[in-house]
Amino acid sequence: AHTEHPLRRSGGAPGQVLMVTGIPGLAGAGYLFHNPHPHALTALHRPTPRLAFALDAAPWIQAAMDLSDGLASDLPRLAEASGCGARIDPSALPDHPALHGPELPRRTLQLSAGDDYELLIAAHAADVKHLMSVAARHDLPLTTIGQLTDDLAVDCIDGPWPAAPWSHHQAAQA
Repeated sequence: AHTEHPLRRSGGAPGQVLMVTGIPGLAGAGYLFHNPHPHALTALHRPTPRLAFALDAAPWIQAAMDLSDGLASDLPRLAEASGCGARIDPSALPDHPALHGPELPRRTLQLSAGDDYELLIAAHAADVKHLMSVAARHDLPLTTIGQLTDDLAVDCIDGPWPAAPWSHHQAAQA
């Protein structure tokens, strides 16, 4: 039955709500902080893919992808595949004590750090209630962070995207 609702990046449309599962940035805090919070280390070393939630929520999801490279890299990919833009409110992203440290601003971790096994979802506003109910059954935070737009820009309402704190594709410095 679940194969009737494959999750693709390309199903988004202007006006749809953007949501994220879990707490984006936790794995980045586990990797980048000198003395990371235990929850950050768990997110980094023992991540929980959101497969069961995705299967149960699929009927109400229009587009989705994992946040393996961070929101700043992955949101433009979903928007481009869907032929639209996006506008998000970084202050809407879920906070956690593990995201607060002297090494980097919380906003940078939440928007640009990768390796989170969380999902970015686009859904019709009318279906948010169903998605929140499924997330509650899975004991999973699900947060509305913005929406898809009819222009092609992908931006934050509070300023520019932060630079990624690291890249898997960067050559090691000699």
